[in-house]
Amino acid sequence: MEPGARQVRIMWWHRLTVAGALIVIGCAAPGASLVQTVPPGSGSPSVAPTSASTPAPTPSAEPTSITGHMSPRERSDWFWEGVSDFGRYGFTYDSLAEITKDSHLVVLGRIVDTQRGQLESFEAPPEESGIGSTHNVIFGVVAVDEVLKGEPEMKVAGQVLVARTGLPDLAAADLPQGQVLLFLKNYAQLREDEGVGPSSDADDRFYYSRANGYQCVLRDINGTTRIVDGPRGWEEALGPFPSQLDGRPFHEVLDRVRALAAGM
Repeated sequence: MEPGARQVRIMWWHRLTVAGALIVIGCAAPGASLVQTVPPGSGSPSVAPTSASTPAPTPSAEPTSITGHMSPRERSDWFWEGVSDFGRYGFTYDSLAEITKDSHLVVLGRIVDTQRGQLESFEAPPEESGIGSTHNVIFGVVAVDEVLKGEPEMKVAGQVLVARTGLPDLAAADLPQGQVLLFLKNYAQLREDEGVGPSSDADDRFYYSRANGYQCVLRDINGTTRIVDGPRGWEEALGPFPSQLDGRPFHEVLDRVRALAAGM
């Protein structure tokens, strides 16, 4: 990890396994292209059949919309605030350069669906400690428009699965509109980085999450960068990043991340 990235360990492993905790480190493999466009319908990595795989995430049932009266900005605020924590935990960052360098994957995309699935916890496996388990989670399905850093692991071509980025009984009409810049960590890579051993789920490598709930999403709202805002006073407790990016032209922030990723 980059020395500047601050890693708060208090209850970190526990937060990875409960609803609302969101993680996303890393850099691209040597020689890998850091900026890549993923066209719709492109091929995805093949996966050998395995009996160890847990059931694939299944689409959530379609309920009635509850955000029909909201503007696109209000709907986006409602969604992201609902899936984000604002406590100081996991990985935290002081700048765009730090979070770009520390992320396994940086993508520009759109939330197009949610799926229910399971994640294996980060505790030791049951045969060693008796506390290893799986947890039901909701994945956000992100249609990838551009890969700025990393090589995405995709079960479906052009899409990545981001854990704990959805709400129960969410209608398609309630999904946020517009593009978002996501800074993500890969679960399988994170297990390797932290030395906790691989998951028994062969699909673990397809699952991503955010390092924390408030720094890892930058939204394009009518060409303007909007952060995921938190409760009153949260900036004073957690530091100025990414608050200083709020209100800047989105294309400028996007170009800055492209330049940072290209230099790593």
